[in-house]
Order: sequence, then structure tokens, then C-alpha cells
Amino acid sequence: MVVNPKEIGWNNVLSKPLAGPNQSKLLQRAGHTATAVGADIYVIGGKTAAKGGRMQFCSDICKLDTAASKWSTGFLRPPFGEKTYHTATHIGVDIWVIGGADDKHSSAQVYVLNTKTLKWRTVAFRGDTRLLQRSAHGCTRHPKVANALLLFGGWGRDTASLSDDCTWLNDLALLRLDTLTVEQVQPHGSLPTARAYHTFNTMGNKCFVVGGRTTQNTLLAGDQLLCMYDAATNQWMSPGPVSGSFPARSSHRGVVIGGNQLVICGGTGQGKLRMNDTSVLKQASKGHLSWRCLSVSPFQPGRTAQGMTVCNDSLYILGGYGIGQSFPPDVWSLPLGAVTGADARQRPVQPHSLDLAVEDPPARCEATCWRTAKRGRAKGSTDAGPASKRQHALAPAGAVDTAQVPGCQAMQPTRDTMTALPPLHAQSNAALPQAAADRNVSGACAMLPASAAALYGGCAFNDAAAMSATVSRLEGDLARAKAALTERLATEDIQLRQRRDLEAEVTRLHAEVAAAGLRCTTSTHQCAQLQRVSEERLQQLQCAEAATADASSRAAAAVATNGDLQRQLSGATQQRDDLSRLVTEREEASKAAEADAVKARSMVRQERLDWEKADADSRCALHSLREEWRMLQDTNAHLHATVTRLTKSLEVAQDKVSEGVNVLAEVRKRAGEEREQSSKAVQAQQAATQAAEHQLQTAQARIGTAETAHKKLEAELSQLRPHAADLEQQLSQCQVKLKAAQADVTDLRAEALHSKEFYAESNKGLEREGQHLADHCNELLKIVAQRRSHSSSLAQG
Repeated sequence: MVVNPKEIGWNNVLSKPLAGPNQSKLLQRAGHTATAVGADIYVIGGKTAAKGGRMQFCSDICKLDTAASKWSTGFLRPPFGEKTYHTATHIGVDIWVIGGADDKHSSAQVYVLNTKTLKWRTVAFRGDTRLLQRSAHGCTRHPKVANALLLFGGWGRDTASLSDDCTWLNDLALLRLDTLTVEQVQPHGSLPTARAYHTFNTMGNKCFVVGGRTTQNTLLAGDQLLCMYDAATNQWMSPGPVSGSFPARSSHRGVVIGGNQLVICGGTGQGKLRMNDTSVLKQASKGHLSWRCLSVSPFQPGRTAQGMTVCNDSLYILGGYGIGQSFPPDVWSLPLGAVTGADARQRPVQPHSLDLAVEDPPARCEATCWRTAKRGRAKGSTDAGPASKRQHALAPAGAVDTAQVPGCQAMQPTRDTMTALPPLHAQSNAALPQAAADRNVSGACAMLPASAAALYGGCAFNDAAAMSATVSRLEGDLARAKAALTERLATEDIQLRQRRDLEAEVTRLHAEVAAAGLRCTTSTHQCAQLQRVSEERLQQLQCAEAATADASSRAAAAVATNGDLQRQLSGATQQRDDLSRLVTEREEASKAAEADAVKARSMVRQERLDWEKADADSRCALHSLREEWRMLQDTNAHLHATVTRLTKSLEVAQDKVSEGVNVLAEVRKRAGEEREQSSKAVQAQQAATQAAEHQLQTAQARIGTAETAHKKLEAELSQLRPHAADLEQQLSQCQVKLKAAQADVTDLRAEALHSKEFYAESNKGLEREGQHLADHCNELLKIVAQRRSHSSSLAQG
């Protein structure tokens, strides 16, 4: 299709009234979205002017049926309130509405409209939902992840800050629609400048950010006007050299056509200029980008923050800000042919001049032109054939000298001659315009009319032989001209293809040179960065070596301290065990003696009671003296048995003491053996320490050799760090054990003192009890002697 800029351009759809509600009220808005689903365009949200010059935010949804040219409104109530500068993305039968703002704050809610059932649903995402709170952002499909959306920039909350205030954003958020999760993308490369009121579209595997505003409402220009994100490598990268020009702007709209052309319309330029141009960013097959401005009749007036979408092979612009704060309530459409056919329209036609090697035409017959001639009817002729009709012939521009044309005489052509020549005339007449139209080869075909002039330019033939010779010559000329023309056209086609290939190769070489320069610059920066990193790693290595040496010395001191502590701990443990055994034996002996003393006391008490009863009985009756005597004898025997038992108990106690002495000797012997084992263990540990020091020296040697290799340096450093950490941990553990051993020694000393005091007190108590028992036995013996003397005196009396 040939596109004529004067005939195809932006057309105001309002030139024909549309059915439905008042369109002027529906489209007096800006900051809304226009999303095409089939032949319908859904307009959601926005803001408009209210009384008093204040802005009124919209919370409605309306639909334009482009097939029936009909508006619909009030058919669906959205679940959200006032909303503007949000995004509405069409996926399947759903429209995903994300973010946006009202007159107070930005929203983090996500709503989905099913265009078949006309039902809304609220979607709750999992993850860091602060990434959803933004407005005036960009939203596009992820090129590599299925059923996923990418959000970039806007005005919202910064997830890296603890503040709830909004700011300009330059982060990427990934929304997985199948799992309903949101996460922040961590791309490589330099991040674009934070911005809002930009466009964010996908072409191939790359996403393009165009324009926008940043801090202090500054328009982004220069290398920040066009930014590119490669989804295949997850990297922000430079788009490279971009041909053509594109003015900086914000609040514009962009849609992708054909997968490789991004159409940008409108926006706010420098000085708050409302723009009405239509620019196209085209991505070539080799990735080269170029800007061009379509020479189509623009929409009027210029506007910004409008709605824009593609529907039914046409671009549609709906509403937006006009001049100042006006809201033009109109709809403009542009056929896609104006975009896809612009290449053929703007490409200039290169004329091809062909030089054909042909015979020179007969003299005075080269300057000819077509004219219409009317032949008169001969007198007396009744033939109303060709002589009586209007004939097309080739006439010379001036007089013709027929004498210089071979085979021609000054006579009129016969009827047979005129009948035989029109086919040749028709053949040349059909071939010449076609060849001239194909390649613009007017110079190459000039000889054919000149040759034909010899036949039609008023020259007559004497006979049929001369006429046949002339016709044959003309046919030969025509054949040679055709062959030369075909050969020349083939040569020109080859040259044209070679020229195009050469231009493509030159373009590719320019692109490769630019890319090589960019890679060289990047490599230089990387080399400098690697050099800095290497210096930092070398410093870290030196610090690590110093720390390793310090750790080695501390480890040696810790090993020595550990040996001393272990020896002290073994001695203290042995002393504690000895004291514990002695205390246990003394406690058992004390308990046994105490039990014997209790039994002796009870027996003495019983004997005292018995003696008191016997004394009372002797006072009561003399006849009980014999029985008392027998009882005294029994008591004496019992006392003798008790004394014997106590003597045996004392011998048993002495045997236990001797056994304790033997056990103590065995314990000391075992302690000596354990001390020898401990010394062997200490020697083994010292050998292990020496082996560890040897390994440490080996590691240090490896570190010294690894200074020439960056990777080995990192590996050795990663090995030394855990070793130093382990040494420090062992040192801290040794310190803790030392403190615990010191505490145990203190406790053992306190327990030993307490045991000594308890043993001394126990000995004193035993001595007191033994003295008391001896005194009591002496008293009993005295009483027995007295009783015996008294009994003997009674017997004598």
C-alpha cells in the first residue's frame, strides 16, 4: 500500500457523532488508561477539572465499541475509589490495574477485570508489597518469564528506606501472576536515573524506558533519554549509537507495533510545551536503533497524559491535557499503514542511468515525439479503412530528408505497407514505456523511436523488399536494445545489491567499532577495578598474614598455657578426688562411731534404769538380792561383752583406717600413672601443635606462592580465615576453661578447708564421746564395787 501523508494521517473520530452518552463529558480527563480488548477500548480512572479550578479525580470506567461506534458507561462499578496515573495491562481476557494515586497518597492495590464476565476481583500478592505502592510508573510484560509483569520507576515508597514518604523510583519489580508473588529484581549494570511519567515497553528480549521526569521535575535527556534493560542477561545496558533525534518529554504514551517499532505520541516538552508529533523507535534485526518522525497530519491540539492504544489496525488517542489546563474531549485515530508504510514513503528513489550500445538512428530521424495525425480520404475512394480514421504515428520534429534514408523515396506509403507496420509500432510502443517506467532509462530507449521514425515519419518505400529489409533491421535493433537493456538491468541489480550489502556491512562495521570502543572502555574500567580489587586483596592478604602470625603466637602461648592449665587441673582434680575419698571415709567412720555411741548411750541408759530398779527392789525386799546379784552378774557379763564389742569395733575402725591408707596409696599410684598419661598426652598435643605449626608454615608458604594468582590467593585466604577463627575460638575456650579451673581450685581449697575443719571437729567429738564413755564405765565400775562391798557386808552381817 502506498501511503500519502496528505491523505492518511490522524483523523478526528468526533467528526461523526457517536452513539451513547455525551462524549465530551466522558473524555474530559487526563492521567487515565486506555486498554483495547478486541474491538472495545476500556477507559479507566483519570482526573478532570472541577469548579473553582481544582482537580477532580475519576473513579468510573467507560467503554468505546470501535466497531459499532458506541460509548457505554455505568455498566460496571470498580471496586476502588478515585485513581489516576495507574497502569492497566491486558493479559488474556483480564485487565490488570496496578498502583495509581488519588489526591492524598499512592496505592499498592492490584485489581483485575474479567472482560468476559465483567467482574472485578482484588488480588493479594505475597512478598514485599511495598513494591506495588507507586504511581506514574511503567508496566510491561516480562520478555523471558511467562505470565509475569515488570514494573519500573514511578513515584512511590523506597523499599531500601525505613521512611513511609514517597520519592522518585528506579527499581524493577517482578510480579508473577501464576503464583501471585512480588519480588524486587537485582539487575547488573548502572541503574537509570530515578524517574516517573515515562514509558516502559518490551521489544524482543529488551525493555525500553523513554523519557520522564526526575528530581525537581527536570526532564531527562542525553544518555538518560533512552535506557535499555536486557531481560535475557538481567542487565541494564547502553542502547549504543541511536540514529535520528527525539526531543525530551514526559507524560507521553507509547505502544509497540510489529514487535520492533515503538510509537511515541504527545507528551510535555521543554517549557511545558504540549507536543503533537508521532515518533517511531525502530529496532533493526541486528539490534541497531533509530528514531524517525512520521510526516503525517498531526492531531490538534498537542496533548499530554492522554490514553493511547492499538485497536482494529489503528492507533487511538483519547483525551488528555490540552493547552494549559484544558481537556480536549476528542478521539483521534491513525491507520497502522501510516507507520508500517513510512519506510517505503520516506526512502528516496535512486535513478539509474543506463548507457546501451546500439546503432545510431538514421540521420535527421532521432528527434521525434508522439503526435496524433488525421489522414484525409483520397478522392474517389470508397474505402473507409485506416486511411479515413485517426492514426497514431511517429512524426519528426522538423523536415525529413527522405533521400538520405536507405530504401525510401518521395512517395506515399501503400495500403499494404500501412497494414503491415502497426504491429511493430504497437510492440515498440508497449515496450518503451514499460522499460522507462521500470528503471527510468529514457536515454537508453531514445534510439528506438528514432529508428521507428524512419518507418513512420513520412518516408515511403519503393517496394516490399526494401520495406522488409527496414522492418528486419528495426526488429534487430529492437532485439539488441532489449538484450542490452536486460543485461544492463541485471548489471545494475547486481551493483545495487552489492551497494546495499556494502552499506549494510559499513553500518555493521560502524556498530562493531562502536561496540568495540564501548567494550574497550568497559574493559579499561574493569581492569582498573580489578587492579584496585587486587591491591585491596593484597592489603587484605598482608593483614591476614599479620593476623595469622599474631594468631600463631597467640596459639603457641595458648598451647603453653593450656599445658600448664591441664597440669594444674589434673593436680587439682587428683587432690579433689583424694579429699573426696577421705571425706567420704571419714564421714562413714563418723557415722559408724556415732551409731555405736548412740547404741552405747541407749544401753547405758537401760542399765541405769535397771540398776535403779534393782536398787528399789533391794530396798523393798532382801529376798530379791540373789536375783539382783544374778542380774548384776548378767549385767557384768553384758558389760564385758559390750566392752569386748567396742574393742572389736575399735579394731575394725583401725583396720578401715589401714585400708584407707592402702587405698590412698593406690590412689596415689593411679594418680602417678594418670600424671604420666597426662604428660604423654601433653607431649602428643605438643607434637600435634608442632604439626599444626608445620602446616601453618606450609600454608604461609602456599600463601607466598599464591600472590601471583588471584584465584589461589582467595582460596588460601578463605582457608586461613576459618583457621584463625578456630584458633581464636580455641583461645577463648582455653580462657574459659582456665577461669573454670581457677574457680574449681578455689572451690576445692574451700572444700578441703571445710573437710579439715569437719574432720578436726569429728575427732574432737569422738574424743569427747570416748572420754565420756570411759568416765561412765569408771562410774559403773565404782558402783559395782560399792554393790559388791555392800553385798559382802550384808552377807557377813
